[in-house]
Amino acid sequence: MLGAIAAIGMSTALGASRAETLAGLAEGAVGLRRLRGFMGDDYRPQLTALTDEPDDKSALQQMGALADAALTDLVGQLAGDAMGTERTGLRIAICLPEPDAGQGLPADHLHRFGTALAKRAGDRLGLPVEGSTLHFDGGAGVGIALSGHRAAVMGGTSLLVIAVDSYRCRSRLNALIAGGRLFSDLCPYGLIPGEAAV
Repeated sequence: MLGAIAAIGMSTALGASRAETLAGLAEGAVGLRRLRGFMGDDYRPQLTALTDEPDDKSALQQMGALADAALTDLVGQLAGDAMGTERTGLRIAICLPEPDAGQGLPADHLHRFGTALAKRAGDRLGLPVEGSTLHFDGGAGVGIALSGHRAAVMGGTSLLVIAVDSYRCRSRLNALIAGGRLFSDLCPYGLIPGEAAV
């Protein structure tokens, strides 16, 4: 699949924009930190790639804030760019984690969140939206979204892909630690929780 990338908006543990993230990477930053307020099952502060300590906001609230920051970055990069003038329209693909009610991510909540995020994104870009798709496939979501929209993109339609996830939610971290799934001395192949939107 051939296509031009017009812009990339980001919000990561290294910065709230693509420029900040790339600058951090150029300096060799890795964005890892130990949480003083959250102990792993080895009784050490949990290693994460989070910008701040977990709090009582839901994972969806955290993801909404990250996605909004990435959209702000994207819109700033496109300012003055005639992105839509030679296109037939815009499609939006929202890539989210897999549903997991135990982590506070039931399917119906994810669906409502994704639908609202697609509408917000279309409004922010100010382009006519032909349609949007939701992908609850975790890390595979972006590839699945690109594959699903291939024909439209090859036909000249712009595609906005938003991929977002956040583990900076105390209830989500608690569910993962209860299942023995977080990285620790006792679980060296476990997940290092992080958050980002692109």
